[in-house]
Amino acid sequence: MYRIDQGNTQHVISGTAVVFNQPSSPMPFVEVISGEAFNGVDLSDVKLLYSHDFGNILARTDSGTLQLDLNSNGLVTY
Repeated sequence: MYRIDQGNTQHVISGTAVVFNQPSSPMPFVEVISGEAFNGVDLSDVKLLYSHDFGNILARTDSGTLQLDLNSNGLVTY
């Protein structure tokens, strides 16, 4: 996704990072994440990483480059 802001093009990654109450695709196991999984979790310093590498931080909540929405369907990033 791309976002145009006053003539500047920004690359935007958005989607549902965690889906609640739906079985995952079978790996050697299947998991289901409860809708209560994030209760009491501090989401003020979440990092979006490229390839699980802390040397490649794409965005973060504490700098305002990552926004999260926790709703009844799951955890959405934008």
